[in-house]
Amino acid sequence: MPPAPSARLNALATAAPDHDIHRAFIDWATPRLADERVRAIFARMAARSGIDHRWSVLPPAEGGGSPVAPGGFYDVPGLPPTSARMAAYADHAPALALRAIAKLGDAFDPARVTHLVVASCTGFVAPGIDQIVARRLGLAATVERVLIGFMGCYAGVTALRNARHIVRSEPDAVVLVVSVELSTLHLQLADAPEPLLAMLQFSDGAAAGIVSGDAGGLELGEGRSLALEDSEALIRWDIGDTGFAMHLSGEVPGRLRAALGAPGVQAQLFDGDAPPPLLAVHSRRALGARRGRGGAARTPRRARRQPRGARGVGQYVVGDDPVRARADDRAAGERRGDRDRLRPRPRRRSDPLHRARPGKMNPFTSLAAPIEAEEEMDAAGLAPERYARVLADLSRINALTLAARPTLGFLERVRAREVGGRPWRILDVGFGAGDMLARVARWGAARGVALDLAGVDLNPKSAPVAAARLGGRAHLVTGDYRDLAGEGWDIILSSLVAHHMTPGQRTGFLRFMEAEAARGWLVNDLHRPAPALCGLSVARGAGLRRSDRAARRAAFGRARLPPRRMGGDAGRSAARCRRGLPHLPQLSLSAVRRAGAVNDAIVVGAGPAGAAAAIGLARAGAKVLLIERSRETGDALCGGFLSWQSLARLKALGIEADGLAGQTVRRVRLFAGSARSETMLPAAAMGVSRHRLDSALQAVAVAAGARLERGVQATGIDGYAVQTRDGAALAAPSLFLAAGKHGFRGFPREPAAWQRADPVMGLRLRMPPHAALDRLVGDAVELHLFERGYAGLVRQEDGSANLCLAVHKSRLDGPPEALLRALGGENPQLGERLAFADWSAAIDAIGHVPYGWRSGVTTPGLFRLGDQAGVIPSLAGEGMGIALASAAAAVAAWRHGGARSAPDYQARLAARMARPFALANMVWRLGERPWTASMVTSCAAAFPWLVRLTSRATRLG
Repeated sequence: MPPAPSARLNALATAAPDHDIHRAFIDWATPRLADERVRAIFARMAARSGIDHRWSVLPPAEGGGSPVAPGGFYDVPGLPPTSARMAAYADHAPALALRAIAKLGDAFDPARVTHLVVASCTGFVAPGIDQIVARRLGLAATVERVLIGFMGCYAGVTALRNARHIVRSEPDAVVLVVSVELSTLHLQLADAPEPLLAMLQFSDGAAAGIVSGDAGGLELGEGRSLALEDSEALIRWDIGDTGFAMHLSGEVPGRLRAALGAPGVQAQLFDGDAPPPLLAVHSRRALGARRGRGGAARTPRRARRQPRGARGVGQYVVGDDPVRARADDRAAGERRGDRDRLRPRPRRRSDPLHRARPGKMNPFTSLAAPIEAEEEMDAAGLAPERYARVLADLSRINALTLAARPTLGFLERVRAREVGGRPWRILDVGFGAGDMLARVARWGAARGVALDLAGVDLNPKSAPVAAARLGGRAHLVTGDYRDLAGEGWDIILSSLVAHHMTPGQRTGFLRFMEAEAARGWLVNDLHRPAPALCGLSVARGAGLRRSDRAARRAAFGRARLPPRRMGGDAGRSAARCRRGLPHLPQLSLSAVRRAGAVNDAIVVGAGPAGAAAAIGLARAGAKVLLIERSRETGDALCGGFLSWQSLARLKALGIEADGLAGQTVRRVRLFAGSARSETMLPAAAMGVSRHRLDSALQAVAVAAGARLERGVQATGIDGYAVQTRDGAALAAPSLFLAAGKHGFRGFPREPAAWQRADPVMGLRLRMPPHAALDRLVGDAVELHLFERGYAGLVRQEDGSANLCLAVHKSRLDGPPEALLRALGGENPQLGERLAFADWSAAIDAIGHVPYGWRSGVTTPGLFRLGDQAGVIPSLAGEGMGIALASAAAAVAAWRHGGARSAPDYQARLAARMARPFALANMVWRLGERPWTASMVTSCAAAFPWLVRLTSRATRLG
């Protein structure tokens, strides 16, 4: 019998929400402990937990507060019931799972997936989350699904084990494994330290992986498991009227240590051998959301260290007692101060997956892997003379191994973008001996670039050494880099510092640079393989001392900073990795921003919503950058009808109706089979092309002072930065997302449940001018209702007609032209107009339009406009109205409350859209069925006032 094929975890991606609740939870929990001594213990345990952030799907309260703040999710008497928490789970768990799946990138091909395994233990929803995820991904109906729930921390392991069994039994299988947990939905009113500390350790996150027999990735070996006797009470969740109460006993580490030393356990798990020196023995909850914010798709490794973020995934690690004792001594001593914020406690690593061959970059290297032993230069009692010799040694090693090449190359890339005439303000974090600042100063002098240099280092012994080298060419500060926030830095540099940090510290540092560096930032940490040791040998031959072996190992050891993961930590969707000489691969992560003035606001999309927002912001005195993906103003698929309210809003922006010179529209005409109605609109409207409308708005925006950049394709928004296709990062305190009906990465828009099984497509055909067509349409906007869709027709400024359709995908049984011809045959009135169509012209299409969707949630600093805020069924003719109204509301909110007003603006806009959307959805659904469409049309003919009332009620007031 042939051996079973191997199963491999080909790719892994993680995702986490954007709302950090860690500090808010501690502030809420501490007063609940009445005893001052117990409070002190809780505070000490929380500080030593190694947790910097905990992310939650629960939206901020009004004003940006946490879920426990007034107006937040938990601000109800007695806390929300389990039903409310499960409703939140049903809303957020599928969306978070889909975010993780999306980050798999090209590794995920829905057409190849044969099995779906989902693990989730923090909520109930029916149909199951597996079915919801499968439907939203468009997976084939034949995909086999497995849902694993309420196994607790063991569920993720079981999911991977199931995937392995599937692949070994079906070699062609491709298994999508998903894990999602929303622990922050289960806050309890505890008043003892144990349950509060248990809640402190869990956050929300999701992970997704691909398991198959394909080559690449990590082979999944045979798993072994053992449940300890009488341990069920140590870790459990009790389901009550207010969610799930988590119980995590402090006895767990001791029980695990004792069990692993028992011969019976060793016989079952390790074939009688002693356990490895470092063993991950308890996998805690979801597979992936352990770092905090999600990372891009990558190959995982088996045993991971605890991060400095809440444990969306983690392990109890049983390891080397001397190492742990040194870490505890260090935490209790002098190094518990500022330097602990920069350098981690030392840990030893023995996972065989981390042992890379000399000269090879190990693909399994962990971002969560600080240096292996404490460096001599970190010793608190080191004499200044000895410290100076250590720095001198490392400076010579850096010079011999070309450590400055990535930094100087980065500065050349910044210079190529023409930053401007004033001196560049450059901050070097961890300046050490000042050798990098000296190289940068020489680089600037050689190229005539004026520089204002500064450095910051935690160690007070560094400043005298660096000052002697620099001779006043840089301002040196001893302290924490975070104290230098808000000082107008153009560039922030970091050379051989990031590998000293824990993951949580590194994430905070990267986000500091991303927020504070106006022109760009660089992390220069080198992976110098075996050939680089030649340089070290030369250095020794020249008389260098063996002064700091730990620091040397850190500099010449494994690459610790995978650029894609670093990019995710920095809030960037992509990272630029640079390499130097072939025998000295240099790993650096950098972000270079465009030249030009610092922006107060960036508007993504120069359509009606974006251009209108840019006009209002510029007139309010803001420095606005308006970016548009197209190089020329085109004629967008949707639009073409401006209601009387939209014309009034345009007039307020300085655009008169006479200047647009569109076709006047005075009546609305309905067709459904043989039924027909015609009614006067409440006021005159206009038909005008999007090309003319967008051009007029963009011209006014530029005249108002906004800076318009065309051909700039935004690929994502992370934090306060817009990532672009060319690798640039455009940062501003306020971002306005107006990308239209097209989906925008990281901002899913889910249609109503009744649309998901049969998504809605948008089609558009431009019909050339014709006198007979003018007579047929006249001064009306026409709606042609048919089964599972409708078509709208309006004349435009040049006499052409714009025919837009919203039709369910099930009707599109071939090319769009075939559908239009078929509809013309089924509906005589529509067919009469299609007789004038130019079938050689392109038929524009857009898929999966989420009609009826609206968003009431956003993050501070991000304003969602137009179709990125809500998509009303186009039969209401109010798409342009919502674009202009949302822009006006966002500008008003920004002027009143700045970037932090975004959540309040979004919630208020969603409330304003509720009634128009509900009415438009109702009319749309009635119009999709032939007999109700005929009834609606007949009622409109008999009672014209109903049409006018509906027209007014579907407008955004």
